[in-house]
Amino acid sequence: MGATLGDFISYGIGYRFGPVLETRWPFATHPNLLAKGHALFEKHGALSVFVGRFLGPVRAVVPLVAGSLQMPVERFVIANIVSAIVWAPLYSSSDGSL
Repeated sequence: MGATLGDFISYGIGYRFGPVLETRWPFATHPNLLAKGHALFEKHGALSVFVGRFLGPVRAVVPLVAGSLQMPVERFVIANIVSAIVWAPLYSSSDGSL
């Protein structure tokens, strides 16, 4: 539930502030973070929200990128919730690995 809410907030920030984020910390000092998110989004489109949840290095950035690229809210909501339903049990497995 927390990961889903966090992704909704990240999406909203990206949607509202978009390109301005590139000039702010941490993206101004680590531009590769947004670049990786953009590359994933360009390769997989809306599916990147689902895929991004399972990829540690871009997990926190993909919702932000989806928002900044003005992904339709309905598509984001579906991908976010479905990926959380699949991801949560895997992430909280007994050995903690993913």
